[in-house]
Amino acid sequence: MKKVIYTCLTGNYDALQNPKYIMEGWDYICFTDTPDKHTSNNIWQYRQIPSKVKDNLRRSRYVKLKPHEVLQEYNISVYIDSNITILDNKLEERIDQLLKLNSKISIAKHPERNCIYKEGEVCIRERLDRKRTITKQLRYLNEQKFPKHFGLYENNIIFRQHNDPQIVTLGNEWWNLYLNYSKRDQLSLAYLLWQNGIECTPLFRGSFNVRESSSFQYTQHEKRAGTITKRLIEFIKKYFIK
Repeated sequence: MKKVIYTCLTGNYDALQNPKYIMEGWDYICFTDTPDKHTSNNIWQYRQIPSKVKDNLRRSRYVKLKPHEVLQEYNISVYIDSNITILDNKLEERIDQLLKLNSKISIAKHPERNCIYKEGEVCIRERLDRKRTITKQLRYLNEQKFPKHFGLYENNIIFRQHNDPQIVTLGNEWWNLYLNYSKRDQLSLAYLLWQNGIECTPLFRGSFNVRESSSFQYTQHEKRAGTITKRLIEFIKKYFIK
């Protein structure tokens, strides 16, 4: 059984960190749009992102949502956001349990919400995508009779048996919804799990939050942090400096 931890690095986002704890028997692969700027080390292998889509965000999501297209030689994959560093064996122990359970997919529950509709409201309020795009998607889900409070996942660490036919279908449909609706992939997954009758095993028990866990190091996206700083400076200049 071939197993891989993988991530994605595009544009000016993030400097990839080596995990502090190495899971034996696993390969580590980073997909990037600039593999020539990175040197593979004894942990990470760098691979070119397929150029099927042009903008950086959608290219990174292609790899995230469709591991069956880019990691066909592996049986088991764990996607992890590039700004998360593994610090100890907590994830490894949980994956061993998932393999014994023969889980097809496992993701941490969202630490704050359990409803796509509520998440959509937050995304609109925080301007994380266009209001009309999110509204259109939520209207579509409602038309499909998708129930409120069905569940919501954080999607920053995803365990999958990605060549399983159900998971292949899930990945393809997830990608199609992503292309046609919001760039917030959280607004599609729970609906597709419900629609396809796929059970998603909780990755961790309770209200787990990777940002507060001692087993992971969470670093704010560098590019996003810079954007927030720029907006704050503009706000101060506009309202406080005359």
